[in-house]
Amino acid sequence: MNKRSLALLLVSNAAASIGTGVAMIAVPWLLASRSDGSILFSSVAMAVNIGLFIATPLIGPVIDRGSRHALMIWLRLAFIAGLFLTLLIHLWLRDDRIALVFYYVLGNSFYAINIPLRTAYVQETFHGSEYLSVNAMLEIENQVAAALTGIIAIFAIKQFGLLWLTVCNVLMYLLAILCLLFIPYARTEQHHHSVGYVASLKQGFCISCARPALTLMLILASVPYVIVILFTVLHPIAISRVAQNSGAAYAIVELMFALGAIIGGTLLSFINRRVTDTSRALLYAMLLFSVVVVLQTLFPNRNGFIALAAGLGFGNAVTRVLRQSLIMKEFSLHEAGRISSFLQSMIMLKRALLMSFLTFILAASDVPFTIGCMAGLALSASVVFFIVRARWFSHQVSF
Repeated sequence: MNKRSLALLLVSNAAASIGTGVAMIAVPWLLASRSDGSILFSSVAMAVNIGLFIATPLIGPVIDRGSRHALMIWLRLAFIAGLFLTLLIHLWLRDDRIALVFYYVLGNSFYAINIPLRTAYVQETFHGSEYLSVNAMLEIENQVAAALTGIIAIFAIKQFGLLWLTVCNVLMYLLAILCLLFIPYARTEQHHHSVGYVASLKQGFCISCARPALTLMLILASVPYVIVILFTVLHPIAISRVAQNSGAAYAIVELMFALGAIIGGTLLSFINRRVTDTSRALLYAMLLFSVVVVLQTLFPNRNGFIALAAGLGFGNAVTRVLRQSLIMKEFSLHEAGRISSFLQSMIMLKRALLMSFLTFILAASDVPFTIGCMAGLALSASVVFFIVRARWFSHQVSF
């Protein structure tokens, strides 16, 4: 690997993941722990996912037509501007709840755009034999930085306030930009097209339709990640109801989740060269994740959440790394941005639909039934993935 590029990318990714941790871990807890906060948060989360489902496909053509290095920097500058706007809302309205909601929207928007952009950037910066290792290291950093930052933010915001937390976040994003500026980047010509924006968007849809079996497999492989996102809503709400020392219990759950992600990412980085069939490894990872969610159905209590959090983190990390690596291996450089954005849009659609269902169930205070539905979804996705993969391989052999 290009050690300098990898080291700088890892530092930049860790710094950027801090904002994700605050938005996706700390903010849900801070909102859910307030009176009527669970309904507010789940409603906001559903609206954000619907908006990102509509907007995300528009990102792909921009990624494939522009400099991915410059876009990585501009995205982080835009997030910094959003953080300053969060501060203005906080200082002007003197209402932490509105500022926290905006923080959540901002962080999720950054995350939805950054994933397909970073996928294309890694594909262009590194070689095919390095994809799995690089993705594994980035996944470890994502989970560790996000979880630790989110937990620290829960307690820090009560001690120091939203103002200083946001300022520190701005400094981290400046560090992320500085690291990107020093990464050697040679833009390839393979993804530089002179076609118009609408034509490029249409091409992205055609890319996904040209390989329907592979596209469907990738959509199914994102189900574990969607379920984990639902757990980020469910965990703070459920733990606040069943645990007396709810803040400490939530912190332990997130730390265990990060530990599972570390183990999963480290394992993949060690067995990188032994994974010759990424789709088969992805199937095994999905089945393992399904088993963990089924076990969570049997133990929907404080100890069950803590004990199984590492399993959720492990399964989510492994499926995400393998899914990103499969995209990089099966699609060319000039397709990566558009197919990644299309898949990210499908993720947002699933999140929006399931979030609306989750909001309805939580209003009825039926947490065990909600987890049971998640288990059914995970198992169904694994079974359908197995069937589609078998047909995909049979088609390749006959061809």
